[in-house]
Amino acid sequence: MERMGSRVTVSDEKEFKRYVKTARGFDKEQRLLNREFQAMQAAAEILDEAGNPVALPSTRILDNQITMETPHGYSSPIKDFFDRDLPTDWRGQVSLIGKKLAILHRASIDFGAEPESPILYPIPAHLFMHITDGALWTLKQLPKQVHETLKRTITQLQEMESVFIHGDLSIDNVLTTEHDAVFIDWELAGAGPNLHDISSLMASFLASRVRAQTARGTVRTSVPAGLMGEFKEFTAHLLGAYGFASDTDEAVLLVRVVALKLLARSQVVAAASVPQTALATVLLRMTINMTANATAISKGLMRDAK
Repeated sequence: MERMGSRVTVSDEKEFKRYVKTARGFDKEQRLLNREFQAMQAAAEILDEAGNPVALPSTRILDNQITMETPHGYSSPIKDFFDRDLPTDWRGQVSLIGKKLAILHRASIDFGAEPESPILYPIPAHLFMHITDGALWTLKQLPKQVHETLKRTITQLQEMESVFIHGDLSIDNVLTTEHDAVFIDWELAGAGPNLHDISSLMASFLASRVRAQTARGTVRTSVPAGLMGEFKEFTAHLLGAYGFASDTDEAVLLVRVVALKLLARSQVVAAASVPQTALATVLLRMTINMTANATAISKGLMRDAK
């Protein structure tokens, strides 16, 4: 049996892998666990043209736990993105993810999503007692204009049409085979703007590629050479497969939502260790750059995605 974090265990059976996820300690009434189960059931009924579901259907909830059975052959591509050199088939994996995500976003669901969002000034009163020194450190690094732009970005997101979104769609919440992709960990799923899921994938790719190089000592606090080239290629395959046809304003908004997701990740990293870690610093620098230069960056990304 293998542990994945503090709440998930994985065991190998004859024909499948069994994932068991327990409720959070504060989730006494299993609200989050029940919401995740409902979202997984709904997503398992959404099929692509080949009849493959968005979420695997073999899921049960019992005794404060969710159990998911995954047929052998499905695996997480995240380990490939943590390697210094990307595998030869990574573009195909990204296209599979984009196609399946588009199918999810054509559906609707009757409860709201709770996607991750970074803390910005002014800090809400209910969060003030819980914010870490590391997260406060990240806020102090951001120019005032970045705070103001990102707050407007959150408002713009809230005004968008809602679809069925995953709500926490980082690369490590995706399982792929040679011909399919499915999504796992639906705890934050529900109705919300599609840009949450698209931007989460884009931000998680950037973070994994930075981490791959910082872990090997090849980058300190600067953005790794070649990273933006990889990011453009990742985005081109993701948006191309998704069918993201957007006007300039929405493309700019997408880039700024990626900046929001990068900031949220930097706050988690800074909270877990010494604030001035290489990873947190690089993520912050990318947050600032994407916020300030969203128009120019979006033009390049959209051009490559066509």
